[in-house]
Amino acid sequence: MKIFAILFDLIKLWIVSPEKNNANPSEKNTSQFCKSSWFKLFGKSLIWLLFTIVFGLLQFWVAIGNAMLLDTKGSFSFTEFHNTILMDGVLIFFATTLVATVIIDYYLVKKQILKNEIYADKKYVFDFLFSIFPIIIFAACIWLFTTCFGKQPESVNIELAKRIEFAILISVMIYTYLSKTILFCLEK
Repeated sequence: MKIFAILFDLIKLWIVSPEKNNANPSEKNTSQFCKSSWFKLFGKSLIWLLFTIVFGLLQFWVAIGNAMLLDTKGSFSFTEFHNTILMDGVLIFFATTLVATVIIDYYLVKKQILKNEIYADKKYVFDFLFSIFPIIIFAACIWLFTTCFGKQPESVNIELAKRIEFAILISVMIYTYLSKTILFCLEK
């Protein structure tokens, strides 16, 4: 039940923009949740995520290109290539790096965020977003990596490992996208 309360508070914190009634309209409203439009913030976060995927997975893209170009037999199989990538842990390493980047961004501005009276009482929401969820992701990545790395593909249930890897990657991308949107919103 506590998790639903945290998610509900997160939604309230994210969507609702509490404002004080200022007597003087020219007075700057410091209690406003977000100073930018949501459309602009979502776009900024999407661009950040796309650049991160393109440049963060550069090794992956080069490996795909090399495998396709150097395949003299004409028998390139993306499934076999993905099995190799899965067993090496390239995508899992990318996922942990992405989460770590967001955590570092948050902890660099944490004091500024919690100084504001709106966010001070929502500390547990930020703790969940930037502490508990990353620990869950890191644990899943470590478990998957230790299950697959250094083993023969025949000794691992590849299809289950692929599904877990896919779930981790999608959840990390959604988490990163939403977290960066919130952090961009909180920028001054």
